[in-house]
Amino acid sequence: ICMDEKDLQWGRKVHDIISQSSDNKLKSNEKLQSMLMSMYIKCGDVEEAEKIFLQIKDQNKNIVDYNSIMKCYNNNNLYEKTIKLYQKNDIQPDHVTYILVLQACRDSQMLEDGKSVHFDISQDPLYRTHREIYNLLLDMYLKLNDLKSAEEIFIQMRNQNNVISFTSMMKAYNKENYFDHTLQLYKQMIVDKVKPDHTVYQYLLQACADGNFLDKGTLFHTELIQNYPAFLERIEIQNSLLNMYGKCKQVKKCEQLFNRIPLDKRDIITYCTMITVYDLNDQGKNALQLFEQMKRYFSPTHDVYVLILNTCLHHKFVQEAKQIFNSITDKKHKNNAQIITIMIEIFACSNLWFDAELFIINYELENGTEKLDHSMYCTLLSIACLTHSIEQARNLFKRLKYMRTLTQLDLTIYQGLMKDDERALLEDERDKIRKQKTMY
Repeated sequence: ICMDEKDLQWGRKVHDIISQSSDNKLKSNEKLQSMLMSMYIKCGDVEEAEKIFLQIKDQNKNIVDYNSIMKCYNNNNLYEKTIKLYQKNDIQPDHVTYILVLQACRDSQMLEDGKSVHFDISQDPLYRTHREIYNLLLDMYLKLNDLKSAEEIFIQMRNQNNVISFTSMMKAYNKENYFDHTLQLYKQMIVDKVKPDHTVYQYLLQACADGNFLDKGTLFHTELIQNYPAFLERIEIQNSLLNMYGKCKQVKKCEQLFNRIPLDKRDIITYCTMITVYDLNDQGKNALQLFEQMKRYFSPTHDVYVLILNTCLHHKFVQEAKQIFNSITDKKHKNNAQIITIMIEIFACSNLWFDAELFIINYELENGTEKLDHSMYCTLLSIACLTHSIEQARNLFKRLKYMRTLTQLDLTIYQGLMKDDERALLEDERDKIRKQKTMY
């Protein structure tokens, strides 16, 4: 009852009664100890559950006890304890044990321990082809960025691959810019008679967008129309199509698709994707108009402000950027370092150095955060050097030197503009920075 009701107070009273009993058989009853441990686990008392687990004699512990305490450790982010317990476990693991320890290795990013568990599984004839374990191994390797091991698992278990394993691999290939691999996986799906879901088409369209495969992307669109019209009703697919056609410079096609999406079906990603399409295809004014339209239905988030201000930066829309910045009412967004830095870039790239530095000064007064001040000044220094604004670069360099925040990167950026005699002085500054590092 205490376990089912998660009543820790009554559970402790029952435990005290058992502990104070003169009946040693009652105290050492392994079933009773297991139940007490389970009660503490369900009530969230990890420390007491662990004490009882350690009190149970090794010869009386069963695999359920081990799995219960491992699950408890995982639920409380004590992954190292799960791994250590597995490593000294004398009981033959079952599929639950393997799953729990693989989850611990994945979530604690312990790749080598995960590989060791994988080896144990490969030697266990009962579980080396277990589907759930296989899916978790694949997930672990992908999340720990070991694509080679993930590929080996995927190939070894080809007969057990399903739509989840295929989409997991597609996601990983897209992340690594292996877009051809994603398209090859789709061909393998067809051969293996694995039916795609809408997520498969999202990753295929992403691969076509980032790989600039317009012909293949158009074929997938046709396939959706002919074979999976229900998928086309999903906003994720419509957004993916906008992204694909936009990155392949098919602006008119994007506008047709966008206009067909009912207003009540569009989400903030739909608008942001279309704004990006206009930005990428030199139609900055259209991007700004769409941003204004979007504000009727959605409150701009931090990411939206970053997107539209970057659009202003790309197209040198200084006044428009000022208006957008001044329209921000949420102080959290208006005082955000990333947004301020974009505004600084907009002014500096238009040779409005006074306005750029004024933004930094206002930010300093508001926050007094020296670390972020340095990154903003470094941004200005980079632009000054790129635009060969020598006097401005010198002033910024002096300011960074005065703030005592000069880095090797600042010196490298600045060095390209300097004369030979000034470069010798820069080497002195490099030596000072090196000495400061060795002191720590």
